Amino acid sequence: MNAAHRLGAFCRRASLAVCFVVSAGTPRSSAQEWEIHLSNPTLTPASPTTEVTISAYVPHPELFAAAEWSTHASERGWDEASFEALLMSGFGQSPGALSPDGRSVLGQEALFIPLLGPPIPSPLPVWRGTFTATDFAQPREIAIWTRTDLFEVYVDFGPPLVTEPRVPGEPVAMIQVVPAPAAIAVLGAGAAVAIRRRRDH
Repeated sequence: MNAAHRLGAFCRRASLAVCFVVSAGTPRSSAQEWEIHLSNPTLTPASPTTEVTISAYVPHPELFAAAEWSTHASERGWDEASFEALLMSGFGQSPGALSPDGRSVLGQEALFIPLLGPPIPSPLPVWRGTFTATDFAQPREIAIWTRTDLFEVYVDFGPPLVTEPRVPGEPVAMIQVVPAPAAIAVLGAGAAVAIRRRRDH
């Protein structure tokens, strides 16, 4: 369901005839993109959790309208109880649900209603959830990225409001996993032994 359909349904439910929306055009690439912010980009046994915030960046004078997307990680660690849609509560929003393999947040939806308040500058936070690492045996990186099914922006504030589809940029955020100092020492000793064995042979 595109932004016009979503906002039209909201207006009918709320009896807001003034917010009629027209959706036009085919998706095109531009300067819009998702931004992924990590509250704690380096996870350790003492601090194993990071808060992941997804924001929509839309350059002026356009404004974020709606999106449907999913968020993925290269390993398990999402806390489904923490998933939160950050725009208006209720209609048109979904924080998503955890995938069976525990690596993805599926079915995320966001809808921004500009008539309910002053426009919010970009980037506009639309979703938040927490990710926790449980394996600290090896240092590594964990990738976090998005996949977008729909991304629309307001291009005319009318009335009527006019939206157009966009193809947003989708960056990858990297979480660093750092073992405890004792584990790092064991790994270093193991590497030294391996090097000596190679030299002996």
